Formats: sequence, structure tokens, C-alpha cells
Amino acid sequence: MSKTKSAILAAIHETAKGLHAAGVMELVTLREFDSLCLPSVEPLSTSKIRNNRRIA
Repeated sequence: MSKTKSAILAAIHETAKGLHAAGVMELVTLREFDSLCLPSVEPLSTSKIRNNRRIA
């Protein structure tokens, strides 16, 4: 995971991965931590997609 919201969330996520690896945390709970640590996605309109395609 490369882009986190903060260093604190990154540390918590690493701890959660370790707890899952040790068998203390279920995969479902780890996925909940994953969703907290992912950056938000900005919705794009079709016109923005078309404009970005022309630039690239």
C-alpha cells in the first residue's frame, strides 16, 4: 500500500497485517482496515475522460 491518508493509518494497517498473519485477526477485519487506508477516488465525468485521453 503506497498512498495512505496518514502515517498513523499506515502504522495501524501494518499492525493489522501482522495480527492477521499471526492468526489473531480475520481476513474480513483486515479488509475493513484496507478500505480505511485507501485514498478516496474522485469520480470523473465523460468529458474529463475524453479530455485526458487527448492529452496522453
